[in-house]
Amino acid sequence: MITFSRSGRPPIELLKELKETDPAFAEAAEKRIEIVKPKEAKPLGALQRHPSGSDPNELIKSRFLCRGGSLVLAGPTGIGKSSLMMQLSILFSIGEPCFALQPSRSLKVMIVQAENDEGDMAEMRDGVIGGLDLKPSNRSTALSNVVIVTEDARTRENFAAMLDRLLEAHKPDLVVVDPAFAYIGGDASSQKDVSAFLRNMVNPVIHKHNVGFILVHHVNKPPTGEH
Repeated sequence: MITFSRSGRPPIELLKELKETDPAFAEAAEKRIEIVKPKEAKPLGALQRHPSGSDPNELIKSRFLCRGGSLVLAGPTGIGKSSLMMQLSILFSIGEPCFALQPSRSLKVMIVQAENDEGDMAEMRDGVIGGLDLKPSNRSTALSNVVIVTEDARTRENFAAMLDRLLEAHKPDLVVVDPAFAYIGGDASSQKDVSAFLRNMVNPVIHKHNVGFILVHHVNKPPTGEH
């Protein structure tokens, strides 16, 4: 029979000392352990439904988008996706519907974008607010509940790490990322690249912070003359 023995200080003492002397390393180690920890398995009968309008995780009714969930807004370049996201963000921030999409309440929204400078974003903001003719109180709420982050250099793991820090700092209910190809760091038409970015890099961050996620994606324009 083979036996093993060890000498030295107990592991619990070493772990305690590590947390005291290098808390950042200890925290990173605990996160790595969390990644490999198996998910909880629930019996089918333990799954719960919430009565309409009572789900605390619901962001867009009726369960169209919940915390930890994602949706993609796709369309050709130049049709106004960024302007639509500005209008959606402003209306959701005051609890109002946008094109029949009804938020569950007033939401805090963060837009992370790469294509427009500050002047462009301000023009979109003023155009939407003016077009909607918002009351002063609603305007004030929207201007504080929507935050804009312009990031045009980070991709893949670096983008996911930055998103993690932003969500920790601002704690929004909903994050809009515009556009996808600016952050994927690979071929947007490759399932391998897209799956690695969304499932392995972004999804863990979205689930960690329990937010809703909207991804804006450009698709190719149809050839001239075709519909």
